[in-house]
Amino acid sequence: MPKEMYFEDFYVGQKMNSLGSYKVTAEEIKDFGQKYDPQPFHLDQAAGEGSFFKGLAASGWLTAAMDTSLAPVLTAVHNNPEYPWSVTELAQRAGLSRSAFAERFTRLLGQSPAAYITDRRLDRAAHLLRSTETQVSKIGQAVGYTSEAAFSRAFHRRFDQPPTRWRKAHAHTPRAADSTS
Repeated sequence: MPKEMYFEDFYVGQKMNSLGSYKVTAEEIKDFGQKYDPQPFHLDQAAGEGSFFKGLAASGWLTAAMDTSLAPVLTAVHNNPEYPWSVTELAQRAGLSRSAFAERFTRLLGQSPAAYITDRRLDRAAHLLRSTETQVSKIGQAVGYTSEAAFSRAFHRRFDQPPTRWRKAHAHTPRAADSTS
C-alpha cells in the first residue's frame, strides 16, 4: 500500500500541498473504508452527495488503490502525471506482465492506463487553470504535454472548450464570506 496519494480538487481535511493537491495517506483511505463497511468496503455506500469518493464509486478506484499490485502504480501516476508513463513501465511497477496489468487496471478502474493518465493530467490542468494565473503553455508543459497545441486539443476533447475559454468560465473567485472581515 502506498504511503500517500494526491488527489485533485477534492476536499480531504487541510492537507493541501503547494500544487493545490490534497494528500491522503493509505491509512486514511483504509480507515475511511472500514468506517463505512468493515467487511468488505463498498465504495458506493460511502459515496454520498458531496463526498470525496462520489466520483470514484463507479470506477472502483478505491478497490484499485487498495490492490497491492495497482497501488504503487496509482501513487506514481498521481504524484507524477506529467511523466511519460508507458504500459511496460507501469506493469513493472505492478509486478505483472503487460497484458495482465492492462486487464487488471481496466477491469478495476473502468478505463485503460493511458486514458486514466490523460484524465489525471487534464484534471490537474483544470485545477491549475482555475486556481492560478500561469500561462496555458506552461500548464500544458507542467502536466506532461510537449506542445501547447497537443494540450489544447486534449483539453478541448475533455472539457468541450479550449483551455483559455474554460479558464475564463471557471476561474476561482473568492466567496463572499471570504472577503468579509
